[in-house]
This record gives sequence, C-alpha cells and structure tokens, in this order.
Amino acid sequence: MVRLDAIAVDRFHENVDGLFVPGLVLVAIGIFFEATADEQLRRFIANPATRGTTLNAGLWRYTRHPNYFGDALVWSGFYVVACSSGWGWLTILSPVVMIYLLTSLSGKPMLERKLTQTRAGYDEYVATTSSFLRVPRESADSVREAAPVVDDAGQNARLAVERARDESPALAGGVESQHFSHADGVRTGATVAQTYAHSPSHPKF
Repeated sequence: MVRLDAIAVDRFHENVDGLFVPGLVLVAIGIFFEATADEQLRRFIANPATRGTTLNAGLWRYTRHPNYFGDALVWSGFYVVACSSGWGWLTILSPVVMIYLLTSLSGKPMLERKLTQTRAGYDEYVATTSSFLRVPRESADSVREAAPVVDDAGQNARLAVERARDESPALAGGVESQHFSHADGVRTGATVAQTYAHSPSHPKF
C-alpha cells in the first residue's frame, strides 16, 4: 500500500509542475471572496433598515463587485492549475471570456445600470469605490466638497449668458441653443465672457 502511494506521488510530480499549488491558492482566495461577499450582501438585503440603500461595508468597501472579483480569481486559478500540466495553457480562453463577461458585458455593466436607479447613494459609491480591482479613488468627502464648486461655476456661467443675452441679441442667438451641464456651463461661460469683453458695444471687464 505504501509502495502504491509512493508511485502515485512520483507520477504526480512527473506530470505536474510548480504552478499547481499557486493555482489552487488562487482558487481558494477566489472562493473566499465570492462566498464572503455573497453572505455580506445577503445579510444587507435581508435587513429592513438598509432597504433601498447601498452596501459599502466589508469587502464591498474595497470594490463594487467583490463577488465577481472572486469569481474571476477562481477561473484564473483553474487556468494556472491547467498550465501546470501538458497543454493546459490552451485553455486560456476560459478565464478570458469569463472575466470579459463579468466586467464588460453581462455582469457589472448591466447590474450597475439597474443599481444606479434603485439604490440611494450608488452614484457616490461609484465615484469613490473601484469597480473591480482596488485602486486609489477620491474619498466621499472630497466628492461632496467638489460638488458645490461645480454648481457655483455652472451658476456663474448661466448668469454671464443671461447678462450677455439681455444686452446683445446677436450673441444670444448663438448661446440659447447651448445645453448646460455643469462642465458645459463652465466652458460656455468662459467663451461668453471673452466674447462679451471684446464686443465693441460693451466696456471691457
């Protein structure tokens, strides 16, 4: 019996290289991420006090889709395991296709379009939390602090356009069709200010 076990171990080492164990480690980490994230989400949804809000605690604090991230690690780990033997590298399409589906097609994009409409605070969560991999992002406080600045800039631009429209009908015809978002308001306001300043019928600013 001991001899058979030794033969099995020898054959295992002959056919599998050092990628086998790292691949299994990746699979284990992926399963941990996926299972933990799903459990945290299940508890969050089951809590009446958090209904309609956005989960941003636990693993969800570091990535908007920790369960998808775990799933991607599982598929990547299986690929590494496959690469440890023979022609396993030919299975590269399996993790590539799955990760593409999760991040760019049927997973993250479709889910986030729905959550933006149904979960309070999700837009801010998107602005401050990485979608998949953990990378530095602006804090929620900095996003909230920046919002009034943008609002003030857009308001100032609108006032500049209204002033120019009242005093210069020719200029008004060019700017009345302009659609104002926050960023557009800043750019258009600057353009109007320059035009108004160089108009021969009005004093310089």
